[in-house]
Amino acid sequence: MNFNYACVFVVSVCLYLLQSEALAPCAPQQVHLSLTDTPGSMYVTWASNSRCQGKGVVKYCEANNCPASNIFKKIVNVDQYLHVDGSNTKKTRMGYTYRATMTNLKQNTTYNYVTGIFVGNSTIFWGNSFQFKTFPNDPNWKPSVLILADMGIDNAQAWPFIVEDALHSVDVIIHVGDFAYNLDWHIGHNGDKFMTMIEPVATRIPYMPVVGNHESHLNFSEYFNRFTTSGPHSLFYSINVGPFHIIALNSEFYFKIEYGFDQILSQYNWLKNDLQAANKNRDKQRWIITFCHRAMYTTSYAKIKGKEPERIRNGFDNFPGLEKIFIDNKVDISFWAHEHNYERFYPLNDYKYNISQDPHIYQNFSGIPHFIVGNAGARETLTHFDEAHPPWSAVRKRVYGYAKLTNLNSTSLHVSAYGIHESNYSKYLMDYVTITN
Repeated sequence: MNFNYACVFVVSVCLYLLQSEALAPCAPQQVHLSLTDTPGSMYVTWASNSRCQGKGVVKYCEANNCPASNIFKKIVNVDQYLHVDGSNTKKTRMGYTYRATMTNLKQNTTYNYVTGIFVGNSTIFWGNSFQFKTFPNDPNWKPSVLILADMGIDNAQAWPFIVEDALHSVDVIIHVGDFAYNLDWHIGHNGDKFMTMIEPVATRIPYMPVVGNHESHLNFSEYFNRFTTSGPHSLFYSINVGPFHIIALNSEFYFKIEYGFDQILSQYNWLKNDLQAANKNRDKQRWIITFCHRAMYTTSYAKIKGKEPERIRNGFDNFPGLEKIFIDNKVDISFWAHEHNYERFYPLNDYKYNISQDPHIYQNFSGIPHFIVGNAGARETLTHFDEAHPPWSAVRKRVYGYAKLTNLNSTSLHVSAYGIHESNYSKYLMDYVTITN
């Protein structure tokens, strides 16, 4: 194991485990940040165990200006819900989630914050204190988005490198579905372990979720109860990060039809309105970028032009798919997961593709560049590719890793994909492309 990465991962996680043991039994657990759709605000979400059912509280202030008179305080109610074991529905336990919105935040400013839980009317058990930095309001800002997917509490091969990268050069993390494997297993204790695992990073950098098939148990109840996102429906939403308009969609509506067909149309109609609004706002958010779990295109084994990608692309039984609305509204780039590998595609529209002269530059093209980034590491290991390698697939790697998206300027962005050498457990750049359009 590479010493630097190992130190960051092992020290941060072990420190959290030690702290959690030392804290009072009613202290907050599983603390994490997420972005709102309102400038000057940030969500913070935390949990407690079954012995702590009081109201929650968050205090925050500017890191370099924190006298008592400048401390903001928000008191919130607890959301109680039932963990139902995904492998044995006779096993249940109560869960308790707290959600607060930190408001009146200045741009490009570091804040200290701490969450707490009331026990009785006046006693508060406080958790650890953390810091985060707000985004600048600068049209020339070049944000960096780290993208991962399909990562469990076991075999999370990419996580130590994600920790190192995230704490040094990342503004937002987007997890494109499949958490913990699974959040609901062992009466939700799997989910508790996962949320604790990501806490060293997610308390400092917004950790944005996207629904995957492993979150579908009981109509996505564990996802609902653990994550906080903006908009009228937390299973799909959009946010702005500098020049990026980011859209998170739920692919499982097309497959978990036992939960009803109305969810497909609800998401589609919302998406139509969101894309129309985003295109009117291109002067501020130049790039429209989508994130969705099951892939629209893949060359994984036995799935080329198979049922899954075709249903995402074209829909079924008069329910609309996603490709046409993406193309009609000029989506710039799409990220997917589900397949436990990495794959980059040439810009595509109904399998029509544009091959660039330089395979690492996409310039003035039609169609949409697609990426699969489902290779962070889980108990199901990596997915094999089909023996056939269609010409519309530019690069494919059966390697653990993750990706980063960076804005270069008003007309170009850059995607870097990092792989993990299993032989000596080190990170390397395995693919990259600059997109100009």
